[in-house]
Amino acid sequence: MTKTTSIIAALCITASWTFSSIPPSLQADSSFTTQDLAQAALSTDCLDWKIDGICFWLRCGLFGCRVVTSPRVSHRLPDLVVQSYIEPGNPPWREWRPHTQTAANTALSGSRLGTGMTGATNRNRFSHMLNYFEADVAGNPVADLYGRIPGRFLCRSDVTPFHPYLTASTDVVAWRSTGVEDNLLDQDNGQLEVGLSADNTWGPIHPRTGFVLQPHPAKAAAVTAARGIDIVTRDIGDHVATPYKPSESARTMRRGDPKAPDPRSCSNSGGVWRETKNESGCQTAVWRQWRSSPASNRRRWQMLTPEPTRQCRRFGTAAPPSGAAIDGRYGWHYWQQYRCCRKRGIYLGETGL
Repeated sequence: MTKTTSIIAALCITASWTFSSIPPSLQADSSFTTQDLAQAALSTDCLDWKIDGICFWLRCGLFGCRVVTSPRVSHRLPDLVVQSYIEPGNPPWREWRPHTQTAANTALSGSRLGTGMTGATNRNRFSHMLNYFEADVAGNPVADLYGRIPGRFLCRSDVTPFHPYLTASTDVVAWRSTGVEDNLLDQDNGQLEVGLSADNTWGPIHPRTGFVLQPHPAKAAAVTAARGIDIVTRDIGDHVATPYKPSESARTMRRGDPKAPDPRSCSNSGGVWRETKNESGCQTAVWRQWRSSPASNRRRWQMLTPEPTRQCRRFGTAAPPSGAAIDGRYGWHYWQQYRCCRKRGIYLGETGL
């Protein structure tokens, strides 16, 4: 073996060892698929299921009326997929890329604001303290995964699968300019922080743009993700987005398979089995459910990339990823809080335990 060949072989071995030792979270490709979303959505830690109250109903018949109750269930569902990434049209969710690439090409082609405005160029143009991220909020196609589980004590997701609730490439002006929100009368201006407190913060939620004065890229990405959720769940004005505000009134949900052949299969479908002298069968059960509006400090996030996790955390309560994603792409499940109870008559009210 010649000296040159030995050097080349040593370099190859060194390169192989170097790349194999890079943690999975720091690989150049931080993408994920819809199948990955389904696997992450099965986290029981994030579900946080519990009976937290009682609903009261008025039931009337031939012999008068009486008050009956049903348990109120509370839990979370992975309604929204939130992505933060530096290059327009290149989000981590593979099945989402065609949509955002189309939006980026359409919206940015005729916009001066979009010219050269990417995370890669901003680090050269501005201070190293300033980061810029695109942010997309989309309806999770597997959000109703729990709705297919046999049993009756789970709420159903309200989200529209694959719906683009917010796409930064479409929200060009507001997302890439701080001037739009400066004129908004927002009672939370200067008060909402992504973190435990004002002295332990990753960054402010206002103004809700892609620019974050935060040197740690993973923390900056988390701040833009929190801003995206704030826009769609609180219906912030002057943004091109679809509101996903909490329910002002309860939504009625019908469950049960009328064709269920026996009590067990009826119960598994969410229905109620009735037996009378003349006939028996599965009847539809009616549920009422509410989509709660948790304060920013109660929102729960499950990282999908670059470091997938089975746990849900508040931003700021746990350490950010051990390193920044090389390709600048981050993704999370946003777990929405729900409450629901089975309808048993005329709704009178509810109380917590």
